[in-house]
Amino acid sequence: EKLLQIGSVEKTNESCLACWESDEGNRLLKEGTDLITHIARARVPMPKSTRFFIDRCAAYTQCRMPVGVIGKIEAKSL
Repeated sequence: EKLLQIGSVEKTNESCLACWESDEGNRLLKEGTDLITHIARARVPMPKSTRFFIDRCAAYTQCRMPVGVIGKIEAKSL
């Protein structure tokens, strides 16, 4: 429920990259919330869906981080 309350990030930069980052970040939040809801309702793990979601989060993070910072991020923090 708290994840769904997170609103859109205000777009202060009108560049295409800033718009993509904002839209993709919001999309990932919604998809992550949906995944958590499905897992909670089904009461079973969903390893393929979870792995796919984690991979998408990692790809999003890599697109936003400088090259030297990427290795410092752990999957546990996602």
